[in-house]
This record gives sequence, structure tokens and C-alpha cells, in this order.
Amino acid sequence: MGKRIVLPRERKNPDSEVFVSFLKVGIVVVSLGLVGVLFFSFFSVIFINLMAGIPLDFMGNNSGSFTEEVISEGQNSSGSMNEEVDDESDDEGPIIIIFNETEEPEEVVEMNETEMNETMNETMEEPSDVVEAEFILDRRPVAAINLFRGYDGVTPWGLNDKWWRGGVPNEWWNLPNHHGVDSGYQQGVDWLIDELDDAYDAGYRRISLILPAGRHYTQNSTGDLEFSDWMGSNHWHVLSQERRNLLSERIPEWLDSHPDAVLGIYQGFDVDETLNDIDFSTSSSHTPNVNNPADIEAHYASLEPWVDLGFKEVFWDFASTLERREASVYLFDYYLENYGLRAGGEAHYREFEGCNGLSCTNLHYYGNLDSYYTSNIPAMALPRYFYQWDPAFEDHNESKLAGSSPNALGADPWIVDPENTELFIAYKSGEFNETVVIDVVQRGFIPWTYAKGLYDETMDIWNEYGLNKG
Repeated sequence: MGKRIVLPRERKNPDSEVFVSFLKVGIVVVSLGLVGVLFFSFFSVIFINLMAGIPLDFMGNNSGSFTEEVISEGQNSSGSMNEEVDDESDDEGPIIIIFNETEEPEEVVEMNETEMNETMNETMEEPSDVVEAEFILDRRPVAAINLFRGYDGVTPWGLNDKWWRGGVPNEWWNLPNHHGVDSGYQQGVDWLIDELDDAYDAGYRRISLILPAGRHYTQNSTGDLEFSDWMGSNHWHVLSQERRNLLSERIPEWLDSHPDAVLGIYQGFDVDETLNDIDFSTSSSHTPNVNNPADIEAHYASLEPWVDLGFKEVFWDFASTLERREASVYLFDYYLENYGLRAGGEAHYREFEGCNGLSCTNLHYYGNLDSYYTSNIPAMALPRYFYQWDPAFEDHNESKLAGSSPNALGADPWIVDPENTELFIAYKSGEFNETVVIDVVQRGFIPWTYAKGLYDETMDIWNEYGLNKG
């Protein structure tokens, strides 16, 4: 019998057998679970679509637009994601995408431009950072430095000789065909700074420069020189380059050392695009058309250099006439809102509704002040204007109301509300009448003096009789 060989049997580990068994069971369970999830998802989609009334299309021909929905929800027009989307986390939950159902296009409603603008205005809100321009009353008296003295046959354009200080008449001023040398600019600017100091030291915090480039004059039919009826509005570019350079240095320095002071300028209202021209008797000058951007740009161009120096006010000569008053109020708002520049007119704005039986060639206005304008724009006038039109001075020898009853005109003595007006009586030394000024100030007006010698007396009158001194 042959010999039987017995090979040794491999020894099994009971723990390993248990592990393998569990592993097999786990694989089966997970597989069944995945199959269940797939079936659940499939029937869930079918259920959702059926509930939403969306027809099923398993061939991929659904007409809904996935791309449009994602872009409208998560992207702006430039293609970059909105901040709200960027801040969201993937952990906040699943994103459910519902396909759009094909719908009939909405009816297109045609609108004209006016209806479209009204619709937009109803839905658009004003930006939160828009600051409305606000007119705040400034009822402080004004000290005016008169750089214009009138024709004397020596100084060009009727300039104050202390402001002019030398040079060759009619040659050095930077006007067309005049290319001389401004030999007195240093002394003239030094004098101006001293005048600013004197007004400030007398207690004035509003100081106005009157016609820095003077006033154009012409030769009349008899050969005499006389000034044009118009005051020009171009008072910067007419000055010599040397004088402008020095003013650009000294005025900001003065304002830096007097931060509570407000500087202003008095000039004509009409516009002339030739900025180094002061002859406003020519046809090139005209009332600014506020609907013409070029007119507004040219009008501001005459003021911009002064604003750049730190000037905060302008008063316009002859701005209250019928053909100018609407433009003056518009530009008052426009300059205040866009440049922080306060504006005012001359003379006071009176009512006008016809001639009321009086000759239109002699009386174009009623005696009443127009409350719309007096509460919307500052204004100033000389004493003779009060004598002519204020019914309180009906018997004055200059009164335009003489011989007619103020009551027939519906006019009463001018009494203005100091809580909502900024109206001045302005006078030179030869026009000052203490009794008249006190009377007018007690009726709500504010003093404005051209005379350095009247600084103290004017301030005393204001301190004693002025109303609403804010």
C-alpha cells in the first residue's frame, strides 16, 4: 500500500471571517440604498412637474430657459456676480431650479416720452446722497469797497485811483487793442488788502468788491465821455495778468487768516462770451438764456476765477427788470446748488401787472414789492430807488408815485418780513440820511454801505434798530 502524505491545513482566523461577512452585507445594503435614492429622485421630479402642471419631456426639448434664469438671479449686466450671491455659502441648502413654462408674450404697451418719464419717476427713488441746495438767510450788513469811482479823465474805465495806481490811461488794462503794462498792480493790490482789513476790523464779515474792472464809457454826440448804461459782467479777464496773478496769491491768504469772512463781487448781469471785453453797450451782450447751456457756461465763466479765489457771493446790477428777473432767480438756485455761490439782484423786485391806468412809459411797476421774489433771492437798492417807489416816500421829490394815490395802486409802505427776506438799502457817503436809513432798517431792511467813513455809524444803526440779526 502506498504511503499517504498529509499536507498541513492553513489555520483560519475567526475574526477575519466575521469582518468579511459584515463587509459583504454592507456593500449589498449601500447598493440597495443608492438604487432607492435614484428611484426616489426620479419619481420626485415626476411628481413636482405634475403638480406644477409642466409637461414632461424626456427628450431634452423643454423650451424653458435655464441660462436666462441663472443670469437674472445671480449676475449683473456686466457678467460679474452680485455681492449678495458672493456672500452666500454652499452649505445653506440645495438650489432648486424650476424650468420656465412656455408662455404667450405679454402685451406690449406703447408709451410716449412723457408717460414713460412719469412711470420711471414713480418707480425710481432719489439717491440717498443727493443734498438739496438750501438758501440760508445771512442778514449781516455789507461793507462795499468801491473799486469804481466814475470817469475822471485820468484813470481807465473810471477806476478808483487807489486801486489803479499808475500806468498809462487806456493802454495797460487788458482790453482789446490795449496791451500796455500795469505798472501799479502791486500798490493797488496792497491797498485792497488794507481795505479788507479795515472793513473786517470795523466788525463787517460780508465785504463786496464793486466793479473791479470799472465800467465802459463812450464819447457822446457832444464829444464828452460818459459811461454806458450797462455794467459789464467780465471783471476778471479784463484785469492785467500781473494783477490777476497777485490777486490769486493775496486773496486766498487773506481768507485763510479771516475764515469767518465772506467776500463778494458786484457786477453786471448780462453775458458776453468775449471775457476780456467790458463794453456791454454792444449787441454781443444779452440777457442769459437759461435754456441755453452755452449761455450759462459763459455767464459762469466770468465768475469762476473769483469763486476759485474763495468768493462766496455775487450781486448783479439791473437784474430785477422784467426780462431778467426769471433768469436771475434760476441762476440764483443754479449757482447755489452747483457751486455754493450765493447771488442777489439789483434793485428790489416789484410787482408788475400792467400800468393800472397810469402811463406805461412812466410807471412800469406797482409800488408793492413782489413777495415771490423777495423771499427767493436777496436784493439791494440805493436810497433813490426807495424814494422813487416806496410809498412811504410818496411825497419825495424823486417819487415816481407822486400825484397818484398809493391806495389806488394797492401799495403800502414797504415792510418786509425779516424772517424770510434778505433785502438791503445801499448808500454812499453823499446819499446817507440817518433818519431814512433808521426808518428803512426798522421796516426789515439791512444796511449796505459803500463809505468807509460810515462803517461805525452803519454798524451802530444795525445793532440798535436791526431786526433778526442772524
